[in-house]
Amino acid sequence: MSGFSFLLPRDWEITAYDLDDAEREGRFSFATEKGPMGQFSWRKINASPDIERIIEEVHRRYLGEDTAPKIRFTRHANGRVYLAHTRQGERFYASVFNLSKMLLCEWIFDKYSKDMAELVVPMLDSFTDNAPDPATKRQFFALFGLEVSLPEGYHFVDLEAVPTSVTMNFENAKHYKISVHRFGLADVYMQGADTANFYHRCLYARRYAIRDIRKLPPVNGCETVEIDYRARGKFGFDFLLGPWWHGFASAFYKKSENRIYAFEHLGSQFSKEREKLKDIFQQKLTAKD
Repeated sequence: MSGFSFLLPRDWEITAYDLDDAEREGRFSFATEKGPMGQFSWRKINASPDIERIIEEVHRRYLGEDTAPKIRFTRHANGRVYLAHTRQGERFYASVFNLSKMLLCEWIFDKYSKDMAELVVPMLDSFTDNAPDPATKRQFFALFGLEVSLPEGYHFVDLEAVPTSVTMNFENAKHYKISVHRFGLADVYMQGADTANFYHRCLYARRYAIRDIRKLPPVNGCETVEIDYRARGKFGFDFLLGPWWHGFASAFYKKSENRIYAFEHLGSQFSKEREKLKDIFQQKLTAKD
């Protein structure tokens, strides 16, 4: 899941997803108000694929072509992405292979037309590996409008998305965990409470032991809070027998969006990542209301 990125057309929405084992395989379905637009999927494979043969097989089986007509190929993203179509009104296909991760990424788009091709080509051209920035040693993640910059080494674990809120969970090789949240309709969630009280209730509901709550001076008008907490280790028998892990959390209320952005980091007491996480939402915090 952390191995690629691309830009969607502005009015496309994710209407379904499968991220149960996102490091190995997954799927997104997209639609607009006009109806379904396509599907994007990825999967780990054991050897470099023959993409043109796969495309021919897709047109013959998945797209329902008994006798496949002539397939027209074009290439995008500096030649990495194949785009293939047959004729007007038929579904069409695109594919790219990430050799370093042995990851095959595939798109199935709805009816082919000149207008549809002009819509999806910029998306294909934007396709790139989502590698950490070598200068900052940080990696950018964005999904469902939630954007975060994390220290290098964390990989995507799972996603929780409901109509008003989104949560993304990450983990590193030491099993330290980061959860990032966006709560919509914040005034409804808060029920008259301030950000500190609301977020304290959120962490307490997860059975975290709250150690300290600090209300910080507003940043660009955003009410901001930091919380220190403790929780049982979440790996193996640590949950039952291990020492309590140290947690650090922060949240801010962006009134212009009526949203609360928050994150928690849970790891060993010897973890030195707190300072690296201070600017996890830097772009949101510095954007003026």
